[in-house]
Amino acid sequence: MVPLLEGLQRVHEAGMLHRDIKPSNILVRRSDERPVLIDFGAAKQMAAEHSKSLAPFTEGYAALEQVGEGKLGPWTDLYAVGAVMWRVVAGGNPPWTPPHPVKVERRASAALRGEADPMSAARELGAGRFSPRVLDTIDRCLKLNEKDRVRGCGELLELLRREPRRRPGDVSVAAGTRFRDCAEGPEMVVIPAGSFLMGSPESEKKRYGWEGPQHRVTIREPFAVGAYPVTFEEWDACAADGGCGGYRPDDKGWGRGRQPVINVSWEDAQAYVKWLSRKTGEEYRLLSEAEWEYAARAGTTTRYSFGNSISKSQANYCWFGVGRTTLVGSYPPNAYGLYDMHGNVWEWVQDCWNGSYAGALNNGDAWEVGDCSCRVLRGGSWFNNSRILRSARRGRSPTGFRYISRGGFRVARTLAP
Repeated sequence: MVPLLEGLQRVHEAGMLHRDIKPSNILVRRSDERPVLIDFGAAKQMAAEHSKSLAPFTEGYAALEQVGEGKLGPWTDLYAVGAVMWRVVAGGNPPWTPPHPVKVERRASAALRGEADPMSAARELGAGRFSPRVLDTIDRCLKLNEKDRVRGCGELLELLRREPRRRPGDVSVAAGTRFRDCAEGPEMVVIPAGSFLMGSPESEKKRYGWEGPQHRVTIREPFAVGAYPVTFEEWDACAADGGCGGYRPDDKGWGRGRQPVINVSWEDAQAYVKWLSRKTGEEYRLLSEAEWEYAARAGTTTRYSFGNSISKSQANYCWFGVGRTTLVGSYPPNAYGLYDMHGNVWEWVQDCWNGSYAGALNNGDAWEVGDCSCRVLRGGSWFNNSRILRSARRGRSPTGFRYISRGGFRVARTLAP
């Protein structure tokens, strides 16, 4: 929403209002995957008073002052922005169809009768999936009385960008909490502590020998994992800020923005987490191989986090399918709320390569002995078949190899002191 709000702010500074912001009037530009506000046919210069006669608006997204007599201003458009964000929160995880916001007349009528608001608060609907600060901001945008709302785009942008720091022991680091430490950084999800059997059993269909022996790993502290693989948008922010060696990976003509970054090596991934740690003051790093499999399985013991089979409605795989990367989050998440753990791009992890788990650590830490000229990759890619996408499947590559169009990475953040 940030790019959209920046554009809307310029409209307001020019003394104009849009007056009909809704999902169908927000398009995503293909070249850079950024949102664009369209259909300014209803736009009009701000006026002190406004009559509802001949006033264009869309029910559910129109503020109270649009359907009756009242003063219009930037807060009027921000009610609609809040309704759009509310619909995202209310929709849950794909592929559910989100409900439409409740008509403002119905909400106002309930308020006059002293009844509960028929439109559930964003803070209730999005608890555990979105930042409480963002949810509270959405609810402020949707206040019936315009004087109680966020007053302008500048205030809203500041509220959305100002994420609180999470500390161990805070309620905000409960499992499932989603947060960002900075506007340019990746969205993170808190993963609970726990234990699991790492690797594949000998009975697993189409397994490889280097996926065993199975061994129990216990992860004693919660940690945070990127909800998505790192995107071109996030990588380019690093390069523009003087990090990542200024390297600009080739996107193969598939687009940047919310496409997963590709053509990056393990060493490149280290440069990114070093920049992100410096920028946020937090400890960002690559996942250990054990953490990656624990997060990918999300409590399951099957071949995939979705069961013992996987379909092309659940992940991007096989070169003769989509035939390229897809926007992160295009497929359903696993039970921990992580997207693209199977397919799309291989993901670098911290560990050195070892040809089996004989002597492996059991505490979730990265295994930094073995062939450290090669590091482990996990998850498979858009190019690979379903066998390669299994939760236990392991790959390896030299640390300096920019893994052509199939390799990217995901970040972790330490939450313990």
